[in-house]
Amino acid sequence: MAKKNGFIIALSLCAVLLAGALAGESPEGWIAFHSTRDGNREIYVMREDGADLRRITDHPANDRLVAWSPDGRSLAFESNREGNFEIYVIDTTTGETTRLTHHHAEDSWAEWSPNGESIAFMSDRTGGFGIYTIRPDGTDLRRITPEGVECSQPSFSPDGLRLAIGALIDDSDDIWIIDLEGNFVQRVTEHPGVDWSPAWSPDGSMIAFTTNRLGRASIWVVNVDGTNLRCVVDLPGADEFPAWSADSSRIAFETDGAGGEEIYTIRIDGTDLQQITDNRASDCCPAWWQPKRGDQNSG
Repeated sequence: MAKKNGFIIALSLCAVLLAGALAGESPEGWIAFHSTRDGNREIYVMREDGADLRRITDHPANDRLVAWSPDGRSLAFESNREGNFEIYVIDTTTGETTRLTHHHAEDSWAEWSPNGESIAFMSDRTGGFGIYTIRPDGTDLRRITPEGVECSQPSFSPDGLRLAIGALIDDSDDIWIIDLEGNFVQRVTEHPGVDWSPAWSPDGSMIAFTTNRLGRASIWVVNVDGTNLRCVVDLPGADEFPAWSADSSRIAFETDGAGGEEIYTIRIDGTDLQQITDNRASDCCPAWWQPKRGDQNSG
């Protein structure tokens, strides 16, 4: 019991420190990610330049694939701490963790809506993967995409009315846009390779994604209407899981070109590559958050 109480105190202290940092006056952004630097996969946050690293979760199971709430006060993630992978939310001000989904299938890849009222995720609870939404309190679960279509890795548009997803249609894995009723509104990419992990830019004009069209994982950007397709990151190894800065000028991503997964950022014109993490563990799947002007998460 003493060990458990010590962990709760430590986690609460970490949450208080993080909340205090997020409530500061600096508009500097934060990057959340999962890492094996302390053994199993846990959730961490750091400033966008790699400073001020803080561990958020501490559990014998694997916690991974994190997403910020719009106000920066909560993090959604997936964990197998109770068996299979489910979606959880941790409050960064209290350290309280809430389990949102309850199903024997895999629930994964949480994505917060811009208004904070909904979380989209992917699940194979009916066989193939589909896209679902749920409220942050665990209510109002509903499936968005139709049965029979493999869909994955949702990313909300800035207005919250659409989702960019990966979809397997006619034997082709491409990026599509759907509305919240599950209607396929637009095909964004079309290529014999596999395109996955779309990320909608905060300014609404672009979608970054991972693809194997060069023979290995690389990161590309395309306008929402499918035009101006270009490769942004093609380093040795696999470059995956893009995440946008708040001003849509940079992308954070993971790469394993140096032997282990590390997090980098780069300008969308492919210049100014910056390594953010550097250790022997795996640092994966960044999620970038920055307070809005006039709303520094105070109060």
